[in-house]
Order: sequence, then C-alpha cells, then structure tokens
Amino acid sequence: YTLPLQLVCGTPHYDFRALEANTRYDGFCKTDQTIQWFWEVVHSYSVDEKRALLAFATGCDRAPVGGLGKLKFVIQRSGPDSMALPHAHTCFNLLAMPAYGSR
Repeated sequence: YTLPLQLVCGTPHYDFRALEANTRYDGFCKTDQTIQWFWEVVHSYSVDEKRALLAFATGCDRAPVGGLGKLKFVIQRSGPDSMALPHAHTCFNLLAMPAYGSR
C-alpha cells in the first residue's frame, strides 16, 4: 500500500502482540487471569475473527498507520464475574468486560 491509501484505509497487517503490548487497562492489571485468558483467546483467533474483534471494539477492521501497536486500546473492567457479554465504546477504542471467572 502507498501511504495516502494507508491513511484512508488503514493497514491490513494485524500484529496483535503489538496491540497487547500497548493496551492500557482500567480496573484490570495485565497480569490478571481474565486478561491472560482474553489474550490467549485472541491470539488463537483466525485473521477474520481478529478483524471482527477490531471492528467490534474500534469500529474499524483495519490497523492504523504504523500498525496495531499505535492503537490506543483500553480494556476496562465492567464488574465482577457474571454472564454479561463484553461491550465496546468504539469512539474511545474501549472494550469493557466483567472479570470472568473462567476462560
């Protein structure tokens, strides 16, 4: 891709390890079991599933220019263990989820 096209469309390269390294946590620590399970699941996803996660959490299925490590992504704790599903605030690249008690 050329730079002008990347600025408009983003990049199709998905480095979720870079996203994990740059993610901020609100109410969680990166060492919490729920977060460890989250990243285990994400890293096991196919490319299409990873694109769907990006679309759900950010409103776009592409990585920004510079890659996923440049994305300001936040995982926020939305309460104790429950059967509630995660929800997203796409304007803030924020994924909110309970502190699940199992993978």
